Amino acid sequence: MPNTDPAAKAWQEKRSGAFGRAVASRRNTLKLTASQLAGRTKLFGYPITRSTIARIEGNHRAGKIDLAEVVTLAMALETSPIQLLFPDLVDGFVEVLPNHPMTSVHAMEWFAGMGEPYPLELWTSLAEAGASEQDLEKVGKFNDAWFSGVAAVRHARRISSLRDFQRSLTHHPTTVDHPDIKVIVETANQLADAEDEARQYGLIVNDPTEVDDDG
Repeated sequence: MPNTDPAAKAWQEKRSGAFGRAVASRRNTLKLTASQLAGRTKLFGYPITRSTIARIEGNHRAGKIDLAEVVTLAMALETSPIQLLFPDLVDGFVEVLPNHPMTSVHAMEWFAGMGEPYPLELWTSLAEAGASEQDLEKVGKFNDAWFSGVAAVRHARRISSLRDFQRSLTHHPTTVDHPDIKVIVETANQLADAEDEARQYGLIVNDPTEVDDDG
């Protein structure tokens, strides 16, 4: 367990410390006191006290980070959870797991299901540490298996992108160059296909044409 392994505990406290500094930095950027930030968290339904915020920022929680606090503080600080967890974007290094350093942008992509868990810089560090060719080959296969397992994220991102583009065509035509009916129809067809593929994959896709049995 991390709390009995000194190296693992040190990594845990290092990560929680980075999170606390990110919270403090963002709070100071917004010129908020800890009490004001506490008041904001109350508005979002998960009150975090001023003293708790001080303990988070000072890394006085024995390395613990609470998920409810992460998302609430991100909302209250008008930022994203990823920017609090990996604050050194773009190319600052972060140790996402013990002895697993990668750039913050790759950590962000991995966390969001958009990038491999073993990016190039981690491969390099493994090779420099003397990893065998067989071990590196296993890493490559792990990345391949991981990519095949994130289809849900790829489906969701494609649908979101197509929906955004469709809205720009139909509601804000001045944001694109002379949209015509052909582009609008093609986009609608692509979106319908993407949503159908997502449903076949078992994902939840709302269909406004469907009527609830109780409705």
